[in-house]
Parts: sequence; structure tokens; C-alpha cells
Amino acid sequence: MGVQSKGPVSSSICVTKVSMRRQATGRELWTPCGVVTEEEGGRIMSGSSRLESLWKVFFRDPSQWWDCRALKFRPTWPDFIHKHRGQSLWLDGWHNPSWVLAELKRHGLSDGQQPLHTQIEFFKNYLKACTRDRDLLKGTRIHDELVKRRLIEPFSDFLAAMYASCNQLGKAKALIDLHKIKNNIPWTALIAGYLRKGQSEQVLDCLEQMEHEGILRNSIIYCCALKVCAMTRAADKGTKSPQ
Repeated sequence: MGVQSKGPVSSSICVTKVSMRRQATGRELWTPCGVVTEEEGGRIMSGSSRLESLWKVFFRDPSQWWDCRALKFRPTWPDFIHKHRGQSLWLDGWHNPSWVLAELKRHGLSDGQQPLHTQIEFFKNYLKACTRDRDLLKGTRIHDELVKRRLIEPFSDFLAAMYASCNQLGKAKALIDLHKIKNNIPWTALIAGYLRKGQSEQVLDCLEQMEHEGILRNSIIYCCALKVCAMTRAADKGTKSPQ
């Protein structure tokens, strides 16, 4: 016996949810009326009118979207992601308007190459996320990509902080020494990493190097220094620490 429908059924939209933090596809969502919130974003598989509207939003101000075409580690990742709302667009979308490629060319975006300042902004945000999430795999991939693009120098401090947060302390220290990093953020991550592993001598060496090179110390570094001094009973080093 069949089930009688109580009314017309709206065509649904299949969305593959994408997270800016994880940069990976998630579960599929089925909405009863084809509604996708701005907070969710997503890959629209049907409902061409809504997809056309989203492309129009994109072309009104492409600078508000990450251009990920040259940075995709997986072909399933989106080509464009809104910087604030997380909405995503794919060039191979099933119901893309026919005019999308022509508009990309008209806006000078057909080659997928980002301006240098946009690349720097993208990579910095990506490395910050890898540092926060302690994602060594993605951070290493970004490092390899930066080597290929010869962009290591502007990102050396971000890379060092990422490696330190992922407990790759040798790589972090090598980057700090090679590029003579003065930013105290990677130094803080490195010292905290040494302290986690109980490597008090390395912490003291870092503190002496920072003092010698005139690198500003923050409150976290001071706390680490006092903990190490207590561990090693290095009272003289503790009292000599600058106020």
C-alpha cells in the first residue's frame, strides 16, 4: 500500500559542508526546502537559481572570497570560499550558470593565479589554523608549497610557530636560527614546547639567545623561565631575568 503525499514536495539541495578550519569535506546535509544558511555555506548540487545568485554575489566583490584553485590539495575542495561566511563555490558545479567562465576571464581570474598579497594573506591564515589545530600534515604541505613558490622568508615565523606547536621543536629552532626570527610568537611556542618535554637546558639556552639578540619577551616566556628556574634551582638566572 502506497503512502499518499499530503502536498507538493520541494526539490531538495544536497550540500557537502566545508569547514574553513578543517579544509576538508564533511557530512552531506539534505534540506527539505532547499535552504542553506549563510553560516553553513556548502556545495549546491541542484537549485540552479540559488547557485546563480551566489555566483553573482561572488562577482560583485571577488576580493571577499579566497581563491583556492592553485592551493587545492584535493580536487574535491572548493575553488572559492567566502572569507567571512564560509560559502563555497566549485567551477565544476553541476548547475553553474553558463556565463561563469566568461565572467572569470573578464575579471582577470581565469588563470587561477592569485596576486602576491592575496597569497600571503591566505597562507598566513592557513598556517595560523594549522598552529591552532596542531595539524602537522597540512602545515607540512603548506611548507612544501611555500618552498616551490619561493615564499619562505615572509612565512618563516609562522612556520616555526606551527612546527613548535606540533612538537617538531628541531625544525622550529632551525627555522628561527636560519631566518634570524625576532618575532616572539615562535619563540614562545618553542620555549613552551621545550618545557612540555622537560628540556630545561634548551629553555635556558633560548632565553639567553633572546636576551643576546634583544628579542622582546612576553608574560608567557617569563612564566616558562620561572618554571625552569624552579626545576633546575637556577636562582641566579631567575633573579637576573629582566623586569
